[in-house]
Amino acid sequence: MAKVVVSKILAKKIKKKFKGKAKHIFRFMKRLETNPSMGDFLTQISRIKLKELKYEKVFRFYFFSNEELIKIMDKEEFESILIKFVDMSKKGKEQQKIIDRLKSDLRKFGFDFFEGV
Repeated sequence: MAKVVVSKILAKKIKKKFKGKAKHIFRFMKRLETNPSMGDFLTQISRIKLKELKYEKVFRFYFFSNEELIKIMDKEEFESILIKFVDMSKKGKEQQKIIDRLKSDLRKFGFDFFEGV
């Protein structure tokens, strides 16, 4: 099973924005543990993919994934897949700014970004 991690900053944003629905959103994100190929592909830097998961046609949750490891690992190693949610946006102007910032972060940090998570 893949491991889904939500950054502390994003968890706070979700709790503040969605209040009582926050638990539902976290469960929605955890579905990636059993289906790590979910989400729309945005870009790839090296072996790390940036994807988005749409919620209620208005909100986007952005996450980094190294899911391509599925293709080279056996069943027991499948657990090492990491999916980390890092930001969210509403559909609109801020969406592209966030995507560009996350792409820049991927280029800046590379695989070191996942160490210690």
